[in-house]
Amino acid sequence: MKKLKKYVGDPAFITIFEKGFNLINDGYYIMKGDKGTYVHTNDHNKNGSVLIKISSDYYVFEMNDEFRNDKTLLKNFIKYNQINLRNISKEEYDNYMKS
Repeated sequence: MKKLKKYVGDPAFITIFEKGFNLINDGYYIMKGDKGTYVHTNDHNKNGSVLIKISSDYYVFEMNDEFRNDKTLLKNFIKYNQINLRNISKEEYDNYMKS
């Protein structure tokens, strides 16, 4: 896993919910972790609320059984208000890891 200094690629990401993270298929991914402030809707919980004042961190990683079972990494992901993923090719992964 590598934190990227900046990301200028495709802006299309899929939001992943905390309990669904372990269900992600093996492969190569860019993770966009968003931190921000929730503006709650009428139900007063995070689901369905709007996130404002967002700052994002980007990571590149390979999802496999080793990664899936690394509890420390998964705990670090939970610090983000929202986790978004984008699948990338092996070639893109290698280029990010070399940069």
